[in-house]
Amino acid sequence: MPANLKQRAKRALVTLLLALAGAYGLQVTLTRESTDVEVTRVFRRVSIKVHPDKGGAAADAQRLNAARDAWVQASQGTKPPGRPAHAQAGPVSASSAVTNGREGLRIRSEAVLLTYQSWPAGEAPGAWQRFCVFVAASVTAWTVKHWAATMEQTSGGDCHLHLMVQFTSAVDCGSARFIFEGVRPNASPNDYLGEGVCRNKLQQSINRGMFYVWADKVGTLRLPSGETCVAANYEPCWTEARRTYQVLGKWPEALWKQRKLTSAKYEQYLFLTRDGVLARKRNLDAVREHEAALAEAALIEATTKRLRSNPEVYRAFPAVPAAEAWLATFREDRLRYPLLIVHGPSQTGKTEWVKSLFKRALELKVGSLDIFPEGMRAFDRDTHDGIILDDVRDLKFIAEHQDKLQGKYDTRVEFATTPGGTCAYRKYLFAVPVAVTINNSTRNLDFLRAHDWLGSERNRVLVHFPDILAQEPASTVAQKEAARVPESQVAVCISGPFALCILGHVAARGSWVGMPVRPVVPHALTMQGHALLASEGTDRTSPHACPRSCLGTMPLVQEVRHPQSLNFATERQVVVLREVHGCAWEDIRSRVRNLRGERPSLSLLKRVYKGFSQAKGRRPYKYRNCGRRPVKATKAVQKFLVQRLLALRMHCVCTSGTLQRELLAKRGVQLDESAIRKALRRQGYFWLPKAQKRKYSAERRQERLRFARSVVQLSRARLREKLSFSMDGVLLSLPPRDPTDRRNYCAHGDGYMWRQRGEAGMERLAGQNPYPSQVPRARAVPLWGGLSEGGFRTVAFHKARKFTAEEWCRVVQTGKLQAAITALQPVRRHGPWKVLCDNEAFLHTAASRHAMAAENITLWPVPASSPDLNPVEKFWAWLRRRLRHLDREDLRRKRPPIGMLAFKARVRAVLASQRAQRVASHIAAGFKKTCKEVVSKKGGMARS
Repeated sequence: MPANLKQRAKRALVTLLLALAGAYGLQVTLTRESTDVEVTRVFRRVSIKVHPDKGGAAADAQRLNAARDAWVQASQGTKPPGRPAHAQAGPVSASSAVTNGREGLRIRSEAVLLTYQSWPAGEAPGAWQRFCVFVAASVTAWTVKHWAATMEQTSGGDCHLHLMVQFTSAVDCGSARFIFEGVRPNASPNDYLGEGVCRNKLQQSINRGMFYVWADKVGTLRLPSGETCVAANYEPCWTEARRTYQVLGKWPEALWKQRKLTSAKYEQYLFLTRDGVLARKRNLDAVREHEAALAEAALIEATTKRLRSNPEVYRAFPAVPAAEAWLATFREDRLRYPLLIVHGPSQTGKTEWVKSLFKRALELKVGSLDIFPEGMRAFDRDTHDGIILDDVRDLKFIAEHQDKLQGKYDTRVEFATTPGGTCAYRKYLFAVPVAVTINNSTRNLDFLRAHDWLGSERNRVLVHFPDILAQEPASTVAQKEAARVPESQVAVCISGPFALCILGHVAARGSWVGMPVRPVVPHALTMQGHALLASEGTDRTSPHACPRSCLGTMPLVQEVRHPQSLNFATERQVVVLREVHGCAWEDIRSRVRNLRGERPSLSLLKRVYKGFSQAKGRRPYKYRNCGRRPVKATKAVQKFLVQRLLALRMHCVCTSGTLQRELLAKRGVQLDESAIRKALRRQGYFWLPKAQKRKYSAERRQERLRFARSVVQLSRARLREKLSFSMDGVLLSLPPRDPTDRRNYCAHGDGYMWRQRGEAGMERLAGQNPYPSQVPRARAVPLWGGLSEGGFRTVAFHKARKFTAEEWCRVVQTGKLQAAITALQPVRRHGPWKVLCDNEAFLHTAASRHAMAAENITLWPVPASSPDLNPVEKFWAWLRRRLRHLDREDLRRKRPPIGMLAFKARVRAVLASQRAQRVASHIAAGFKKTCKEVVSKKGGMARS
């Protein structure tokens, strides 16, 4: 008989389930004749194993889901065999039903949600008290098993009552039975947010309706005492009620999504339910962050609107022709558009003025960053009409991001990307106005004059703020230029033995600067300065005459200079002669002198001109950074370093950099990290891997201590007699066949190598297996064995990752365990024997104990989570290293990947070798030494 569509889909699903179960090590019993319930149960088990989050393959999960969907669709499209079922008569006990018959609204159900409308807010507390008395007096007459009641207030101010009741059995009655003070309730067939009762999970659906009534929702009314209007005899499991039920995490989540729960109350219920906390908490945090951002944006917009509408606080800026001309360029078609660079002192309103040029600009606080701020991701051409890079501390940032700021007309610009290019974000910035604000303290201001891109007026529009706001007519400017002192005239006045105020014209911009320097200028220049200051109005009674505007305002500027260098005034003279007068370098060299009174070299003059800073009025040097720092630590410093190391390493990763910051902050001593490392090495501390891996609770430490003491108290001969066999299982893995995966597999565990510091990013030195414990079933080789002072013997290879109690009984009954023990020549040739083992569940079942007792074998269990107290664990570590060495040797000699049978033969050969027997014997002989170390550490983990 040919199979129909449903049978073919079911057979395909069963075939795939059996194949995947075998690949992932699942034991299932399934045939094509199995029922649909059995197929569904096996599907659930297999789907968990093949899920990518559980270590499975995404392709396997897709194939399994596709086969199951095909089966479900085929089942829905097939009519059930036999005649259609007749309509059921009588009360419905499997679900909730509300019918509107001849007698009015009738209730035919095991549970119903009743709603009473409505009471004014002023009468609500009294009505609630009466309703609670009414329900308590009626539950017996109504044959109610569970009930929950609440009073809620609508947005209009009226109040209504909810009553969720579950009867002891299905009822068939009219709604008039539940009338309260003349109010007939509205009986709802739905139990929760308009959803009906689930037939398959009836009690869970009723519990869901109970929680809906019990929950502290947004409209839940509160009494004058602060208590919520909620009463019930059936409450969630975290309460102290006599009758409770479990609350699923999706119930409060649905209420929260419907805006019936506040975020704070939802978070409280989320942790109380203990159901899917992590995923739902991440969703809640994301919503909270988004809502906070929207609220903050609304607050910023309202504050900005309020302040800008207040003429006492905010005044509109006047029109600036240079800025309007710059904005007009963006209405033209060009290949590139210039930047607007606003230069001025701090706290003069530069940023507010720039923001006034746009309607809605994206403002980014750059500061000392080397990359664009994270806020650049929020740029949207439809929202923002410009970008403001505020408070740029170094013009090197603008120069290095030239490719982004000038914008490409035919492509988007990449702002950030991960090393592999997996994550990146790009923006299209062509014809987007970009304004930059800088201060007088911004580094590399000379880029505006000497840089290839920023120095060109075609690429940037430079505005000096706030001078640009006071632009005057051309006639007034011409009169002031005619009355200005010539550039070659420099006024000097000495205001102290180490301060000199120089007033002069610097560069070609017509700005006057005052800079205190050391008095190393010629006397003729000083006399000329006194004459000029007398005409300006000075205090002639002072031996060091100076303009009154300069008195008390000139800071002392000191800088270390080379004797063949120039002083501050001479540097400014070089700039004026070169830029204003256009003098040749030889002519400038003949006019100026260095600090020795000699003619400077041409290369020095060019370096001074190129490195001159307009903001500082001189060329800055960094001779103060010359010299060596302290490289030796005193005994007091060494003692401090050791004390801080011992304290900090218990709470954080304490490096030499950490100790360097601690030493500078608490002792004011600055040492190089290399000097700190040398001091620690002299004290006996070295940068080594952490050796201790596990901490134990006080109870577990006492248990380990008792076990170790019992071993230490035994003599060597007595211990040799008692430790007949130490056994455990191990999961070995076959190398992958893929060449790349095979190299990663063989490279796992290589923590160190000799290389140069610059070779860290070399791809040919890469290789690592980040998931060494996740071995597919096809490559897994499970093994059980044990050791004693007589050597090592294998008990059995098995197929599944873990033994079952039935399989272990079969191994014991066939004599494999007794054969392994007797092969190691125990003290008692015919038993009884003690076998040291971990707390595997299958070893301690009644069947396993009975089978081992029949072979004259008893177990000697070690404390839980104590691999150091089972000697065979050390042997497994040696075996893995030995097999990994052989795998690397195969890879180095370019041998083909080894197969399963060959790998098992290799394992048997290694275990049977004299070297393996010698290692196992030494490990068993050192068991007492390990226990002594555990005793000395008072139950801590041993290393030996």
